[in-house]
Amino acid sequence: MKSQKGKGRTLDMRSQGKSDEQGFTLVEIMVATVVTSVIVLAGMSALTMTGKAVRANEQISDAQLNARIAMEMITHDIKMAGLGPPIDPARNPPPVGNCGIGGLPVPILPGDNNPTVGVNDTGPDQISLAVPLTVYAAPGITAWQTTAPLGLGAGGFANVPINAAILPAMTAVGFGANSFISIGGIVEAQVQGAAAPILLTVPVPGPTVIPTGTQIFILQCITYQVIPQQAGGTLGADINNICGGNAPCLVRGIANATVASFGRVLPNCNVPASPCLPIVNGIEDLQFAYACDGCLLPAPGSIEPDGRIDDVNLSLNFDQADYISNQIWNNLPMTPSTIKMVQVSIVARQQSIDNGFGEGNSQAGPGTLSSTFLTVQDHLHAGGVFVAGDAAAQIPPYASVRRRVVTRTVETRNARPWA
Repeated sequence: MKSQKGKGRTLDMRSQGKSDEQGFTLVEIMVATVVTSVIVLAGMSALTMTGKAVRANEQISDAQLNARIAMEMITHDIKMAGLGPPIDPARNPPPVGNCGIGGLPVPILPGDNNPTVGVNDTGPDQISLAVPLTVYAAPGITAWQTTAPLGLGAGGFANVPINAAILPAMTAVGFGANSFISIGGIVEAQVQGAAAPILLTVPVPGPTVIPTGTQIFILQCITYQVIPQQAGGTLGADINNICGGNAPCLVRGIANATVASFGRVLPNCNVPASPCLPIVNGIEDLQFAYACDGCLLPAPGSIEPDGRIDDVNLSLNFDQADYISNQIWNNLPMTPSTIKMVQVSIVARQQSIDNGFGEGNSQAGPGTLSSTFLTVQDHLHAGGVFVAGDAAAQIPPYASVRRRVVTRTVETRNARPWA
């Protein structure tokens, strides 16, 4: 019993001294600190990499979406270009706005960057289209329609009765003196001014009869053009500040005509106080090629147009070589009215370079995203992205951004032949 009690006292005395020895040693603290730091840094690294990967993915998605939005708008207007009856040159019809060549109206006005046959482009193309604009009936919205029949008794008509309530909406989009209207796609006429009824510059002769409620379209010459980023300048800047710091961008609007290269007179949006508005950011290139029916001289014993796309390369098949790009389209028989199909190619790029996968705001290095220059139809980007020789002066560098190319072929619906 005594020995057991003695042992118990010894154990108790040893256990009483343990309280002074509790806690962590310096080594243990250092190990714990290192482990904690590794875990925190790994979490931060994973979060940073995930965030930058998400940002890169968003930029790619935005570029793809921008290209498709631009494509939808352009192809829609190409389909609608030229709404109206066949053109009768004997009546000397004036062109709609600036959609004309040599004073003659055209539904589609191509603007190739370099129309010289066999010479590649060194910048984007442009296009101008005579397209209709209207408003259909909806709850609380008055339709742009005739309010009485026209041309009864085969006597023709000199004015178009409308609801005066629609005039403010029409004038807001540019309707006024010398504007053009299409009445249901049956009659095209120039007007004296914005009034109710609409007074026509030249009366429409009989026996044309138009019923009440026929839709009225304002015809406008709309231009699509790429506004380039200023080479060597600030990121996103353009000379006339049309893109609002988001250059390059695609603009759309009723542009004034200026003398362009190769003696052409083309609408131009890239001017100070531009009437055109940016519609899609990040559009770097826009290219068009055209397939026509009747733009080539007919072979002996044949008649053009014949309802088939002209066989430009004489392959006896319709193929890519039958699309024409390098032309001015101002000499018969090669006129825009013969265009039946348009091949549209759009290049959209991300708005800024990636941040890389580290914490620094840097990219892995030039050439890792776009190792080669694009070739889009007859435009070799190596020879010039916006103008000849500017490929090396792009900001950010050409190789430092991703691009998406969208190509679509659209058939014209209303390209009017000469009567």
